[in-house]
This record gives sequence, C-alpha cells and structure tokens, in this order.
Amino acid sequence: MATHQAKRLPTPPPPADPLAARVLRTIQQHAMLNPGDSVLVGVSGGPDSMALAHLLRTLAPRWDLRLGVAHLDHGLRPEAAEQEATLVESLARSLEMVCHQAKLTALPASGSLEERLRLRRYAFFQEIAAAHGYNKIALGHHADDNAEAVLMHLLRGSGIRGLAGIPPVRAPGIVRPLIAARRAEILAYLERHAIAYALDPSNADLGFERNRVRHELLPLLSATFNPNLTQVLNRTAMLCREEEGWLEAHLKPSMVQAIGAADAEHLDLRVPVLASWPRPMQRRILRMALRQWQGHLRRLGAAHIEALIGLLVPGQNGHLHLPVKLIAERCNDSLRFHHEAQPRRSRSHDLPRPYRYDLPWPLDLPLCLAIPEANCRLHFCMAPVPAPQALRILNQQEILLDPAQLNSPLCVRSFQPGDRLRPFGLDGSQKLKALFANRKIPLPQRHRIPLLLCGDDILWVVGLRRAAAAPVLPSLCQALRVRAEALEA
Repeated sequence: MATHQAKRLPTPPPPADPLAARVLRTIQQHAMLNPGDSVLVGVSGGPDSMALAHLLRTLAPRWDLRLGVAHLDHGLRPEAAEQEATLVESLARSLEMVCHQAKLTALPASGSLEERLRLRRYAFFQEIAAAHGYNKIALGHHADDNAEAVLMHLLRGSGIRGLAGIPPVRAPGIVRPLIAARRAEILAYLERHAIAYALDPSNADLGFERNRVRHELLPLLSATFNPNLTQVLNRTAMLCREEEGWLEAHLKPSMVQAIGAADAEHLDLRVPVLASWPRPMQRRILRMALRQWQGHLRRLGAAHIEALIGLLVPGQNGHLHLPVKLIAERCNDSLRFHHEAQPRRSRSHDLPRPYRYDLPWPLDLPLCLAIPEANCRLHFCMAPVPAPQALRILNQQEILLDPAQLNSPLCVRSFQPGDRLRPFGLDGSQKLKALFANRKIPLPQRHRIPLLLCGDDILWVVGLRRAAAAPVLPSLCQALRVRAEALEA
C-alpha cells in the first residue's frame, strides 16, 4: 500500500489569512506534514475542528495532501448529534473531502467519562486511518486548550511531563496544527469565512474540572496576575517538553539497565541498580519503565511513585496495590509488577491485532508504506551502492537489498508464532521468538514490530536484524534501499 504520491508543484505564496499563516508556520516548525501525506481530520462539529478542516483544505496544495474527515457520535446527546453530523457532512462535501462517520454504542465501564470518551475517540480515528490508508491524524487542540491542560496538571502536582502539556506531534502520526492559535483567532476565522459550527452545551457545565479551569480559574488569574497567562503557560509547556525529551533520550540506556525481565504479564526491575541512583533518577526510571511496559501511566501519581521508591530500601520486602489493578511486589533484589488476576481467557486477547500489507509487484518506486500499527513508515527507493566500508556501518533503521534476487512479491506483516530468520553473516536460522527474548522486548511490542518478507522469507526485522537474503555486493551499482521512519517524525 503506497501513500498518496506528491506532485512537484511550485511553492504557493504565503497565505493572506492571518490564522492560515500561523498554522502554516506551526506545521513547518514541527514538521507535521510531508509531501503526499494522507491526513484524516477529526471533526466534532465544534468551532476548532471545523476551522481546522477548512484550513487544511486551504493549505493542502503546498503538500499535495489527500484529506478526509472523521466524525464520531458519542451517543450522549441524541438531540444535538444529528445536527452536528449534518454540519460535518456538509463541510466535508463543500471541501470535497471523504466523510467517515460512526456512532459509539458502548463504553468501557472503568475510568472517568471524559477519559473513556477520549480513548474511544482516538481508537476510532486510528481504526479509520488504518482501514483507509491515512498516515496522519489532525486534531483541533489549540493554545487555550494547552494552557488549561498545563494548569490542571500543575494543580494535580504533576512533574515535567505533565507540565509539557499537549504535544504538537504525538504517536502514532497525530498532529495538532492549531496548537499555537488562540480560541479568539479561530472564532474570527470562522466568521470571516462564514463557516457554521455547533456549540456543545456540556462545555459550559461547571461540574467538569476542565470547564471550571476554563471559565473561572484562568480568567481570574489572567485578570488578577498576568493578562498574558495563556502565552506564559504555553511557553512553559514548550520548555518542559524540550527538557523532557532530552532527559528521556539520555536516560533510556539506564532504564534498559534497570529492567531485569519483561513480558506481557510481568515487569521485573533490578533493585540494586535502582537503589544506587539518586532519588530524582529513580522516579524517572520507574515512570519510564512502567510506561514502556504497560503503554500508559494513567492514574499513577507522584504519591504512588514515592511509595514504590520506599520499596527500594535495603531489606524492605512487601507489596503495593496501585491504580488500574497494578500490583508491585518487592522480593529480595527484584521489584516485580503485574496486574491482578483476571478471569482466565486466551492470551491472544491481550495482543495487538495482526496486520499485513502486500506491496505492488513489481515495485512502483519510490514508494512509502505507512504502518500505523507499528507507528512507522517504510520508504522504498533505488539508491547508489556505497563503498564497502560504508556498507558495513549502515544503521539499523535502513537496509540495502539486491533487487535482482527478489523474485517474489514483497509484504510487510506482524510477527507470527514459528517465524524464523536467517541472520545476515551467520550460519543457520534463528527463531524470532529467541531474538525478541534476547533483546528483552515485551510480548505485545513483538507483535507491533514490522517484518519485511519476500514470499515466505524474512528479509528484515525492522530496526532489529537484517536477514541473509538478497545481499548487496560492492560490484552492484544500484540497490533497493528500505528506510524506516517514525510516523510522528
């Protein structure tokens, strides 16, 4: 499956509309879009998302974008849902964009209503993107939303990660082109372009914490202390986001050192390693390891992390019951995490869904394949063969293949039990299960890593190991280059 191919068009002049110009700068600053991207715009019918869809249609020729709209009826306000769906459908039709709509029929029982709706909405967008070949999802969060999020996290006692606010770009392929725009700018844009929108009455309900922050606390602080508070909070978020990224990158090797073992059921951390580090480092490594293992840190607060640090004291054995039915147990030199036992069921329910993408044969190069399940894309192109010494130091994010030896159609799919690899430079074959175990890759993550195959032969475990098939000799002039890249890059 190739992404929409870009046309070589001259660069249009800067947009005359002030909000369009701001959004263009934001997209360029954060490298949100690339030529030929397919973008799914999440549109509720409210002012922010309606403006976003119109803005992206205006800016689309710059990147030769393919655009679509996704609208989810949460099923909570039947009297307004039909009006909102009609508004979204009408806008999509006027902008010549495909409109994908669905209605939510059930929600998970646990967690706050706001959080459950958010998670289901994101899942809907990702399902539509995967089914229809969109490699980016654009959402309408703006600067006022970001300021509210930062203030809410501050009130809850968050660390740097929480104060980083709403990221402009987030995996898998989620972008927020309005993140630098103010709510007033968006409303003015809608008025200038005569774009209709719906207002959700629940946004005025002071029973929700976010609404109290929006309508009471932020106006009070702005009027009493700093009229530029929204800009200040956004600047704080930006600084925290940059520092958070730097710290995570530099501490990742330490996190790997602290992990003794990890699979779908358990995470074991080495207590002597953790205990040897300063307390701030312990906090961060605990959070990083738990986020990588279970995919989130929902409801895990500062008090829980401090309680976990208490289990690192020499000779201290015991256990803690943490949110989301997570249990931590200290036993000698190991701090083990697992979830409370659930009714017995097949392990397959806990694993990501399998995926497979068959590539056109012969290959129509250059080609870009978006793989939302793995949060990456693969770029295929012909490239000159480098000198022998350069061949030996290719990074793990790209490989070169001799196209003459590829005599079957290529595909990219997820791991299957029994998969074997003939590693490059080694005799015999190796089970992928053993490769993953040696690299300490948790079971759910194993099923997300893409495999590139020629027929039934694995050519590349993306980002981990190249196979022996289709080797490139120095005498070859041109080779097929395959490069992996994160979707949010």
